[in-house]
Amino acid sequence: MVVAQSIYTAQNARVQRAAMGLGAGGADEGTTRFLSEREASDAGRTTIAGAAKPWPLWVAEVQCHPLYKNEVHPMTAGVLLFWSR
Repeated sequence: MVVAQSIYTAQNARVQRAAMGLGAGGADEGTTRFLSEREASDAGRTTIAGAAKPWPLWVAEVQCHPLYKNEVHPMTAGVLLFWSR
């Protein structure tokens, strides 16, 4: 989730800058509408749910693939992985 947040932070900043520039110099100058607390909270929960959904599939794929080797415990596959050669 941290990786996704770091990627989307930069992307969201570009989108915000572009949105704020849309009204620059016109009658709508300074009227960029941001998300309310509720909208931001709902969007955050949706993002987390979307990121968590593919995790079990990724874990199953890693467990079956010979390039990955879990040297800790079979039940922790996907949590701590080591690249084997």
